[in-house]
Amino acid sequence: MMNGVTSISRFVTFVTTRDPIGELTWRAVCVSGDEEECGESCPEMGTDEEANEWMTKHASKTGHRRFRRSHSDYAIVEPH
Repeated sequence: MMNGVTSISRFVTFVTTRDPIGELTWRAVCVSGDEEECGESCPEMGTDEEANEWMTKHASKTGHRRFRRSHSDYAIVEPH
């Protein structure tokens, strides 16, 4: 279970939590390169393991070792 984040706005307390029915996605972009980044990226993946597998395959194919990873989810903000 994820803990929510609490904040106060206009004297109303709000709690932000991950939407349990929202899709989680992972991406990776190759940023290897001396003067210019490779820039090849995987499509949005449904698990971090899939993104890691793409990075491993790209590294094996190209010798590139540096990637930028990102993760997206959906959030719900509700008064508390």
